[in-house]
Amino acid sequence: MAGFGYFDILQLCTCLLSEAQACCHSRALGCYGDFNIIRDAQEKISNTPPDLNDITEFNSCLERCGLDDLPDIGCEFTWFNKHDLSTRVYSKLDRVLTNADWILTFTQTYASFPSPNVSDHCPALLQFSGDPHPKSSLNSQLLD
Repeated sequence: MAGFGYFDILQLCTCLLSEAQACCHSRALGCYGDFNIIRDAQEKISNTPPDLNDITEFNSCLERCGLDDLPDIGCEFTWFNKHDLSTRVYSKLDRVLTNADWILTFTQTYASFPSPNVSDHCPALLQFSGDPHPKSSLNSQLLD
């Protein structure tokens, strides 16, 4: 599983596609990290609207790479800017992405995003057993 920090969308897609193509057929592929971009407008709460072109480009990239979000539990928004309420931003920037072979190979895996402590990001934990549960009340803790 590869981890990524901040990339622009073109660099990210190039890197992900390279990794996806390097894998043999029927090989589980996963990557995780702070992608610094959302996949859907509902993944951001802010006074400024999200860039829909970036969202479309990122989703197209993931589709070309055969990657999708691993089911997850915990905080819906994995990052916030820690500003006062009038300028606070919440976003789902951190994710665990896998291909279909991952899901077939590791049938009971899911990502967990518990509340952050010191960081402005939630940690991403990969869980290898049990079934994912619906989003929990951790979201309300983050939003308060």
